[in-house]
Amino acid sequence: MTEFGSYAGDIFQQETCPACGCDGLLSADKWAEDEGEIDEDSGIEHVTVHYTSLAFRCGVCDLRLNGHDELSRAGIELEFEGEEEREIEYDDPYLNE
Repeated sequence: MTEFGSYAGDIFQQETCPACGCDGLLSADKWAEDEGEIDEDSGIEHVTVHYTSLAFRCGVCDLRLNGHDELSRAGIELEFEGEEEREIEYDDPYLNE
């Protein structure tokens, strides 16, 4: 298991190592999301999520990049988008709080 320490984020995604070309892991935090399309029939909402990169680890060559300065110098994108599907949450009008 690759250690990210204080650079562990909300997600981890596969990224090509800039040093050896093997697959490594990029840690990122979610910083914003856009309201998406709602499919009332299925009860699913499609949301665009914006992430900011935190750190990169390669298990093959042991490259470790921390923070935006090092990631940027290595040519790794500092921000990227992803999509999430989630169930629509409805307010319960009968909930007595």
